[in-house]
Amino acid sequence: MHQTGVGGFYGSELGIPDGPTVTIFRVARGLARSFLLSLTLVTVFGRKARADSDGYFCIGAGFIAVEFRAFSTPGLNGPHVLKIARFDPERGPRWAGEVIVEDFQTHTLTCGAKAIMFEGAGERGRGLVTYIIQLDSAGPPRIVSHTSDPGYKFRTFPRGPDNIGNLAQPGMIELPSRGGYPRFQLRVTDTSHRVESGVQHDMQSMLEEIDASGRVRRSLEIYKGGRYESVDDGNSG
Repeated sequence: MHQTGVGGFYGSELGIPDGPTVTIFRVARGLARSFLLSLTLVTVFGRKARADSDGYFCIGAGFIAVEFRAFSTPGLNGPHVLKIARFDPERGPRWAGEVIVEDFQTHTLTCGAKAIMFEGAGERGRGLVTYIIQLDSAGPPRIVSHTSDPGYKFRTFPRGPDNIGNLAQPGMIELPSRGGYPRFQLRVTDTSHRVESGVQHDMQSMLEEIDASGRVRRSLEIYKGGRYESVDDGNSG
């Protein structure tokens, strides 16, 4: 296994007193992999198709983490970027930094209280690529561990994290809060219209602050993009 950066850190170093953070993530990953052994090849091929996208995310305490890849989202600062959006009653929803990582197909994105585990299938023989990213209230996110395992065998693929990009399902996700108002939510919309031989889906995901009257007080656009869906009109052949 090849490793760069700082490894072997413990939860106390991330401000989490409940034992080794890395151990928790590894246990969760091990359980997930055990479950994955029961998946069928249909699921495997479905995951390979879903890998050609970005916009996967996870939710933490007062923040969300969203990954973007340059082939799908233009204007990034690197080939693969994990962005952090914070939200709280004082400052509302806002971008709060990013980390640039190597390009890989995202399989796991897990948010803890003050740390994020981010891993997947690397390019050019890199195998399993894993990042641990530290968050604190005072500064931007930073990478504290970066490993790759070129010998890792991808016998199957996980379902993948939830998505708020082109593969998102329209709807609302209520975010954790301390109760009362304001509260925060993710709103995903899909504005679809027919085009030649298919349907164009214009996707947008917003992080919204909601006041006691139910109105949107402040908002932040997390994702805006689109995808084309071909439709068989029955006239072919």
